[in-house]
Amino acid sequence: MHLLLAKNDQWVTHLHQEVQEQFSTSAKLIKDLGVVELEKEVELKGQKIAFALATLPSCHELPQDSINKQAKACMELIQSIMEKGALKLHVFSLTQKYGVTTSGRAELLKDQLKKILKKDSITAHIGGLNPELPLAQVMIWPDRSLRVSVLNSNDVQLYRPLLGPFTGGYTTIKDDLKAPSRAFKKLVEAQKVLGSSIESGDKVLDLGASPGGWSYIALQNSAKVTAVDRSALDEELMQNPDLEFVKGDAFRFESEENFDWVISDIISAPERVVELIEKWVIQEATPHFVFTIKFKGDENYQVLKLIKSSLQNYQGEVFFRQLNVNKNEVMVMGRQA
Repeated sequence: MHLLLAKNDQWVTHLHQEVQEQFSTSAKLIKDLGVVELEKEVELKGQKIAFALATLPSCHELPQDSINKQAKACMELIQSIMEKGALKLHVFSLTQKYGVTTSGRAELLKDQLKKILKKDSITAHIGGLNPELPLAQVMIWPDRSLRVSVLNSNDVQLYRPLLGPFTGGYTTIKDDLKAPSRAFKKLVEAQKVLGSSIESGDKVLDLGASPGGWSYIALQNSAKVTAVDRSALDEELMQNPDLEFVKGDAFRFESEENFDWVISDIISAPERVVELIEKWVIQEATPHFVFTIKFKGDENYQVLKLIKSSLQNYQGEVFFRQLNVNKNEVMVMGRQA
């Protein structure tokens, strides 16, 4: 079976609907846990699922038992794909009351598994994601049985659009009182999921930039930013020599300059954001992009099908993800191969 985790039980119904429509198959909805279960015959490799905060492909179910016995059973699954070397290890509990947690029994199991793997020359690095390393995800079910997904490095790359660096999909982004808005957290989390960061000297185009939360992050990373909006950005940002502010309509902006990143958290109907994606990602082939698709209610979710289809031939990695910091939003982001 494959297990997909939504952000919470509020969003799992949308995840369930997305999966059933995308794969034209029935899927089991476990609403109180925020989980959708798919049969193992469904091919998930290379697929994009927007409302899945985390995905555990090809899960094995292990019965409730002592921590030591469960750790040994997990080790046997890991040994079936590798004899020695390093891997990424995510261990967490899924509870009805607290959702995803890495404390308590999860921490004990993680420590025990890490210890016995080390004896067999397997080094477990906790958390994170490296496409060149195998990935083991161990989820403790409320009845203390386990759901274990173990992927070799080749499968990690094939499932990459559904995988992320956060254990169980959950993380928190620290507040920054200097940022013009809390929206800065979206770009911080998006870069982590994408596995690429804005770097010093990068040329960044921020469409619909005001009040400047995303431009702020790009400038913090020592990038050169072109910010386009009808309204000015935060006063301190406007004084930054690495910021060029263009007063105008983000949808009509034209430039002969080549940008390393095109980013946009613009408040607009999803269909208008599709226009920006078609222009800057498909036509201009920008190396890195991050766009927020903002919805009103749930009537516009079908636009995700259109975007998935339009980006099918993009030469690189594309991610659709409702982040921890998103509200009624989905991020569309990618990078060239």
